[in-house]
Amino acid sequence: MDPVNPGDHVEEPLKIQYDYETRPVADLQNYLKRCNDKRDFGTKEQLDEILVESEEQVDWLETQFNRIQDIGIQNYLTEHMHESLKSSQISSGYDGLPN
Repeated sequence: MDPVNPGDHVEEPLKIQYDYETRPVADLQNYLKRCNDKRDFGTKEQLDEILVESEEQVDWLETQFNRIQDIGIQNYLTEHMHESLKSSQISSGYDGLPN
């Protein structure tokens, strides 16, 4: 098991997660080829699902890196603070109207 490393800067946990997510993608692709060659379609189907999830996560992380590069880290953080506030208000039932 890999040790937890939150990083020292905002981008660092994203980079750590990116490294963690990209490592198994190539392995999964090799396993899928092997399953296909051996006609093990049950295992292939399960690995396909895992690969799709991993690739989606990698895509999301790449989008975050591009967003940081495009708008800068301060604006990125501001965006995510607003998103976090909205989601916490929605989950708590707060509608912004006085009682």
